[in-house]
Amino acid sequence: MHKLDWRRNGGNIVFMLPFALLIQWFSNLCDAFFPQSNTFSSNICYICLNFFGVFLIGVASSIYQRVNIVLHAQDDLFQIIRFRYTKGNATITMWLSYLPPTVMGILAWMLTGRSQATPE
Repeated sequence: MHKLDWRRNGGNIVFMLPFALLIQWFSNLCDAFFPQSNTFSSNICYICLNFFGVFLIGVASSIYQRVNIVLHAQDDLFQIIRFRYTKGNATITMWLSYLPPTVMGILAWMLTGRSQATPE
């Protein structure tokens, strides 16, 4: 943004702390209530549930970015890139904002040779 905006940075932190706690709580809740997927039909059910969840995340993200009161840091970066550098083009902005972390994650995974998410 070419300057330090304390309100924006503070809002990002205030948003991310409860957001992270809510995601962890929801993850624990899903682990407790949903059984392990061991059959083809349960895998199909979970895949459909995941697609529905991604759809809901997209709808929610669109709504709260339009309201634009306080944003998650990644979504704030998306807004900055979109309106400052890509003339409002959301498709190009999506690639610009999510491709670098994806490439870094793949490189980190390739360099370490294992996933950090699975316990040893």
